Amino acid sequence: MTGAPGVVEKLGKLCAPLLLRYPTLHLDGPTLRGTLPVEFENRELDRFAVEIDLTPVVEGNLPKVREVGGRISWLLDRHVDSHGVACVCLPQDFLLRHPGPFDLSLFVEGPVRDFFIGQALVERGVAWPHGEWAHGEQAYKDWLDEFIRDATGEQLAAYLRTLSKDEMKGHLPCPCGSGQRIRNCHLQFLMLLRKMITPKGARDIIAGITQRVAESQASASSLLARGVAHGLPTRRRK
Repeated sequence: MTGAPGVVEKLGKLCAPLLLRYPTLHLDGPTLRGTLPVEFENRELDRFAVEIDLTPVVEGNLPKVREVGGRISWLLDRHVDSHGVACVCLPQDFLLRHPGPFDLSLFVEGPVRDFFIGQALVERGVAWPHGEWAHGEQAYKDWLDEFIRDATGEQLAAYLRTLSKDEMKGHLPCPCGSGQRIRNCHLQFLMLLRKMITPKGARDIIAGITQRVAESQASASSLLARGVAHGLPTRRRK
């Protein structure tokens, strides 16, 4: 339970560096409350009344951020869902870029800060200054397409082998290639990725790739055989 003493103590340690940096925030149970100043071009641009629910962190997810001063409409165009939760980033994207134990200061001073800078500028009639993902399921599809495009074939194979296992064992090497164990590297990212690609789905992908490679090799062998039959030159061993 998030109200248990051990969990509250853990969240307190997680928040300690951030509370030193932002004395206008305080921890109330599992929730950070207060005002968050945001800086832009080395000056304070604005302040927002916020609530940051840390409950999801206990389960390996990112905190839920809400603006509670009534300034930001609950609209997808303002990157806020129908429950008032701010879409500050795609969790998979953040956790891929920031492996290891979750760093709350990095989260608040990264995507949360950028979200509120964008909101402050939009209120002033300025265009949203950051890149934007699509809304809903399309955002996750676009992110997965980008992830597949940017990864090497070796990295994708390693991720698929890891995801194909029914149990995510933290002592195994992380598929990112860092040389660290999963538990110390991309564990949270892999757990979220598993929600998109199940073990069976990963095994099906591996089987499909294996079949295509076999078919390609068979096709190449067939072409070579026909070439030899028609007297085409072939490379000889020296």
